[in-house]
Amino acid sequence: MIKPELVRVQDIILDEKHPRYNGESSVGSILYTPVNLPSPPIGALNSALSAKPYYINDSFYPVANEIVVVVQGPSSTYNKDKSFESYYLPPIAIQKGPSSNALPDQRLLSSKEFYEGQYFKEQINIRPLRPYEGDYTLEGRFGNSLRFGSTIDNESTNHPNPWSNEGELGNPITILRNGQYHDILKDSIDNIIEDINLDDSSIYLCSSQQISNFVPASFHDESYGHDIFKEQEKEEVNSSNDTLDENVEEDVTLSGASNLPPEELQQTDELAGVTGGEAADFDNSPTEPQTINQDNIDNVSPATELDVPFDVNLDAELGNTAP
Repeated sequence: MIKPELVRVQDIILDEKHPRYNGESSVGSILYTPVNLPSPPIGALNSALSAKPYYINDSFYPVANEIVVVVQGPSSTYNKDKSFESYYLPPIAIQKGPSSNALPDQRLLSSKEFYEGQYFKEQINIRPLRPYEGDYTLEGRFGNSLRFGSTIDNESTNHPNPWSNEGELGNPITILRNGQYHDILKDSIDNIIEDINLDDSSIYLCSSQQISNFVPASFHDESYGHDIFKEQEKEEVNSSNDTLDENVEEDVTLSGASNLPPEELQQTDELAGVTGGEAADFDNSPTEPQTINQDNIDNVSPATELDVPFDVNLDAELGNTAP
């Protein structure tokens, strides 16, 4: 087994545009030289060695001139030929800089001009997060970060945070920050705490914490896009007024609708105003049908006496006029 080796990253393969691209399996591979050897001229990487990322689900791709550790591991054809290939670990935090930890060789370091990448440039104002006991943090190179932290004892640290003034020790908190504010009074290597008011944007997932210094933009829902909506309303009113002729007079008088009683009152009071013999009382038994039509056939027992004229035909078809 070959021992781990310290190497200097010369370039990284990210897409098919790279001259050393060899299919999608080569994406993320670095081209490197031993750390104790001079760097080749920019672009002269035909003889540079390559290494794949050690991790795939948690990828931290280095940039040119950062120092990484390369180890040997089984290749994809190991079962067939027992071969090994190189894998690299995340960059060493030589400068402890979240944006870049480049360490070019002595020739390039003296000129302060060295290759960082096709478009990558170190963000010199990005500072590392202030850690607390038990924290697990992920920090990008551009001021974006994710902290898995907790409520701490603010009296036991020289750097109290705004989420540990309430709640019990150990209450979890997750802070997602996108865009770090720039404090011109602090050196760029000083550790920093997230600021909910000054960071570009952030999400705080709390559990019994109170963010003591949080200043909301407004206490009203209308604060979102308020000025924009007001301007739109003004434009709509002005545009509608422009289409009307000031000399036109309205010839229709509009009035409000008359008040109607609630539906339940309409049902119960429907016959309240009817008096005299014109109103009939009906048996509203729920067990009997309330509608009688010509198709109804009712059997009357022989013992029932009917007080009807003898010449009335009970089998006559019901109609609109008397039989």
